[in-house]
Amino acid sequence: MSERERTEETEEQPREETYILCSLCCLLLEFFRQSSNMSPWWKISRKQSQPVPFEVACACGHSLRGQRQRTYQVIPCSACGRSVFIFPLSPLPAPKATEDRGSRIEDRGKDGRLTHAARLGPWRIPLLAGAVTLALVAVIFALIFHFSKNRNSLPASDPDSMSEHFAAGKKLFAHGQFHEAIRELDEALVLYQKHPDSLSSVDRKRLVQMQRETGLFVDLLSESVEEILMQAAAEHDDREWRAVFADRYRGKSLLFLAGIHRDSSNRWALDYEVFVGDKRARIDWENLQLLRGLPLNESHRLLVGVRLATVEPEAGRTWVVRLQPDSGVLLTDGDALATVYSRPPEGIDEVLKRQAAWVAEMP
Repeated sequence: MSERERTEETEEQPREETYILCSLCCLLLEFFRQSSNMSPWWKISRKQSQPVPFEVACACGHSLRGQRQRTYQVIPCSACGRSVFIFPLSPLPAPKATEDRGSRIEDRGKDGRLTHAARLGPWRIPLLAGAVTLALVAVIFALIFHFSKNRNSLPASDPDSMSEHFAAGKKLFAHGQFHEAIRELDEALVLYQKHPDSLSSVDRKRLVQMQRETGLFVDLLSESVEEILMQAAAEHDDREWRAVFADRYRGKSLLFLAGIHRDSSNRWALDYEVFVGDKRARIDWENLQLLRGLPLNESHRLLVGVRLATVEPEAGRTWVVRLQPDSGVLLTDGDALATVYSRPPEGIDEVLKRQAAWVAEMP
């Protein structure tokens, strides 16, 4: 199904829902009209008042006769001349004729007790109308829930749509609009999982790599690792620092541009040192899975993004920065990087080119 056909189908659903709801409302109104013996609103007209005669006796015993009017009347008695007050027409409907005793007896059972219908009397129709109304309201809400659920769960699973999201995310990423780009790229990845044959292996690697780089830029901290360490050292309460770190820094990203090599204890180490006051701090790279697959037999300058796991003191009141093991990402896009650095570091193009070649060779 093409994007245009899916859009037309999505637009058709609200019209169908509106038609169903309007039909149910019409049925409900017709039921009330039938149950209450009303005429349709478009046929309601002002009925002509039927003449209502009166016969009122004067104090002298003489009877006055005539027809009641919409307003009261004061008529002089033709016998004695006294003024006689005549009530106007009643606004209430005329009472129905009282049923005879025989019909009332028929409403009783064999034991002489009133039947259930007779007990309800004039409440039968209102109660029935209320029950039907409740049922119709339940049906209407069920239909609304059903249609809204189906509309929200309608997947845009067309491979063409996946390519559109990928292209939109790539453009936004290059312009540094990372928050918008991550939404497009996430959607493209979801659709790719439904259509794994829609991308070549090369395009799949590009999509995954771009999505990971974009995620790092979205969560990039404004503080450097040195500033975070200084804040940690200034906090005298370890529990308070752990709470602050969990709230502000855990899972957030940092970028490192430096050479990396094995030190004398065969640990990965950066080419520059980090100090907190006069004591050296350490960044623990050992658990970073990214480094295990890179050709780092000799020192190479890397531009790598990572996410923080912990920043805590070690023995001797030194500090160690630990990273989330699966968070390492090699940066490869110069356009996106230019939106972050006002002045790109010297030699960065060579670093990005080398890292792009490494990423292309990864499985």
